[in-house]
Amino acid sequence: MPRPRQLIVASQWFNVASIPWSPIARGLLCRPLTEATKRTETDPFLKGYTADSLPTQEIIKRVEEIAKAKGISMAQLSLAWILSKPGGFILNSRASWAP
Repeated sequence: MPRPRQLIVASQWFNVASIPWSPIARGLLCRPLTEATKRTETDPFLKGYTADSLPTQEIIKRVEEIAKAKGISMAQLSLAWILSKPGGFILNSRASWAP
């Protein structure tokens, strides 16, 4: 099975858009680790993101620091990072197609 980085390179080579899966990590990159929400308590898929692992915590803390320094939200920073990467990313929100 191809690795994700290989797929990104292939999509660039063939000029095919990439669709990132959960670019804000099910909301983890939208708020500080200390801020609890209903989603953090009820989302069964959130466990797959291992928010309790040290590397993940460091990433979330760094996103928070940079967002504060720039005066933007953590979600804005996370999405800006995705959009800054080559490959023609397509972002979609559930709110845009949910009934």
